[in-house]
Order: sequence, then C-alpha cells, then structure tokens
Amino acid sequence: MRRAGFFIRHFWVLQNAPFLSYLCPCRLKRAQFTHEEDVVAFGCTAMHYFCPFYWELSILHGLAGTVRGTGKTIPPMVVLLVSLCVFRIGWIQWVLPFFSSIDGIFLLYPVSWGLGALMMVGYAWKANWLET
Repeated sequence: MRRAGFFIRHFWVLQNAPFLSYLCPCRLKRAQFTHEEDVVAFGCTAMHYFCPFYWELSILHGLAGTVRGTGKTIPPMVVLLVSLCVFRIGWIQWVLPFFSSIDGIFLLYPVSWGLGALMMVGYAWKANWLET
C-alpha cells in the first residue's frame, strides 16, 4: 500500500507541475537558468500561454494512447499529425503574419492542443473504436 501511495503522490506532482509552476513567481524560476532579462521575459510570456492550457495536451495524448491500445493505431496518428503538424504549418504560413511579436507562436501551441483534444474526443465519442 505504501508503494501505491508513493506512485500516486508522484504522479499527482508530475501531472500538476505545469499548473503549480504557473503560480510561482516567474522571474525567480527563470533566473536559475539565465540572467538575461530578455530571455527571462520570453520564458515568462511563454508560461502565461502554456501553463493554463497544458491539460489539453494530456487529454489529447491520453485518448490517443487509449485508442492505440485497442489496436486502432491509424486514427490517433492522423489526429496527431493534423493537429500537431499540419495545423501548425498552416498557422505559421497564414495566421502568424498578423502578429507582430512572438505571441503568435506562443498562442499556436494551446490552440493546436485544443484542436487535437477536440478531434480525439470526437473520435472517441462517435467512432466504434471499442469494437474489434
């Protein structure tokens, strides 16, 4: 029982680390890697975009792994390719020119995670992936 508690506690910490790090002072955490103010500022900006939406990535990969575990490997692969590759290339090609700063790149990640999560939830809900 102690071993299960150990794993559950560590899993909780790993699962919630992005959110918990969002609550800590950003400058303090970034300064441990570099003391250049521009780098620290970009790191803080990235955290403000990534951390609140990191749960979307866990839904995407969790459902993709679950569906792959049933033997249906092609649909999760297509969803991941479309949301994490094709969509990002399209965003960089057509949407990024409307941004004048790096915020366009930072915004791309949570949007692509959300798109992939929605696609995987739709597939898991509507498709017959549980039937063999």
